[in-house]
Amino acid sequence: MCNIFLIVPIFFIFLVHCSQPAPECAVLENGIKDFPLRGESLGLGQISLGIEVDSVSIAEDVSNYLSVKGVPAIFFVEGKKIGNAGYEASLRSIYIQGHRLGNIGYSEKEVQKNQNLEMQFRSVDYILTRIQSDSLFFMRFSDNDYSRSKHLNAFGLGKYIGPLGSSLSGLGNLVRNYCESKEQEQICVQEVSSYIQAAKKGLVIFPILTGQLGAGTVLKSVISRLQQVGIQFVAIQDIPEISREISLRKESKKSRSCDDYSRN
Repeated sequence: MCNIFLIVPIFFIFLVHCSQPAPECAVLENGIKDFPLRGESLGLGQISLGIEVDSVSIAEDVSNYLSVKGVPAIFFVEGKKIGNAGYEASLRSIYIQGHRLGNIGYSEKEVQKNQNLEMQFRSVDYILTRIQSDSLFFMRFSDNDYSRSKHLNAFGLGKYIGPLGSSLSGLGNLVRNYCESKEQEQICVQEVSSYIQAAKKGLVIFPILTGQLGAGTVLKSVISRLQQVGIQFVAIQDIPEISREISLRKESKKSRSCDDYSRN
């Protein structure tokens, strides 16, 4: 059983102290996989959209635009950037518009060091379960170290579907090469749009855009171009390989009794 102490200076900080997990947790069936789910079961011309953003305000801005365009997406924001209670209304708005919020841990750097791994994801889980009431939760490891899955399953986080992985491994390098300054905006949008269009299908996760070029502006332009050439955007939960995972969890609720954050 976990004892959770909540300290709130500016952001949520969770210190989680747990005893050894119950034996049934360590053998959770249908839990977090040790390989990425990349949307490979989608049809040609179908893309599921994931977006890494540096702030809740950017996520909300892009979310509003995507809702007008009828494009569903899943947003990834570090827990330390969403923990402020003042952002809860914004996060709920994103969810109500039909988008998802993914769990990448409280601090990306700490996750990559495998520091306090359970706490990294449980602290964000506490926030997400307050926002997303339908019990569909998704996670990813930004450095593609999928060995963490077994550890998180053992500590009762096997309700999460994932880890999600981008079907376009080179998108990060492309963004770094063409999307660093305002002067590059036109070629950035052109190169990124062409690269995604050429891939034809899969889960596409936009990396965080840094530098002077506005993330919201680029994302909106890329989405618009892709729609113009007939790309169909599919919600993350409607990817066949992921909808199967959702079905498996609905069939095995009892096996997740060790997950003290589960709403099922």
